Amino acid sequence: MDRLIFLSLFFIALSTVIVSQPQTNITADYNTGLSTRNGTFAAIAVDRNNNQVIVGAVTDYNSLPEACARAEEQCKLRGGYYPTVVLAWEGGGCAYIIFQNIFAGIYSWSLRETESVAKSEATTAYLNLTEGTASDIGAGVCNSGYISELKIHIRPSGGF
Repeated sequence: MDRLIFLSLFFIALSTVIVSQPQTNITADYNTGLSTRNGTFAAIAVDRNNNQVIVGAVTDYNSLPEACARAEEQCKLRGGYYPTVVLAWEGGGCAYIIFQNIFAGIYSWSLRETESVAKSEATTAYLNLTEGTASDIGAGVCNSGYISELKIHIRPSGGF
């Protein structure tokens, strides 16, 4: 009987510890930041390593510098050496960015209310730029917050 009570108390204590742990925000497989649900900044960083484009993207950070630094860090963790933040925004919204693998200087992007709309717009723009040549690299992330508060701080303007 004592063993049963002990096991019951052990499982209750273990459950309490597990439930009280901070939850990781998995907006996309690129994001590894802890969500505070107060953060409204997001960033996408890219780099080219040989003929590969490496992407790091994060959402739900409390400041623009923090989001940019973390996106660059994520890009480096994936094999980038000198990442550049190509898109950073505040407020709600989903970004999608598409790259050409061999000639990494060609890309298109969109920032809209949903990822599907952003992806559709970015894909259409990309196909127009490349005269119908498909891409094998695309990244999409959604930031929490209100779309009415959307403010773009850094936007793509040329190659990387």
